[in-house]
Amino acid sequence: MSILQKKNLLRGIYSYGFEKPSAIQQRSIRPIVKGRDVIAQAQS
Repeated sequence: MSILQKKNLLRGIYSYGFEKPSAIQQRSIRPIVKGRDVIAQAQS
């Protein structure tokens, strides 16, 4: 993923009103950006 794509991804995340990712989001963002499939289950 290029720097421009990473910046666009962050802009998109912030445009939805997200400020700080949850624990599950923090752990899953990197593999998703690398193109890997992710199955995750968060505690409610």
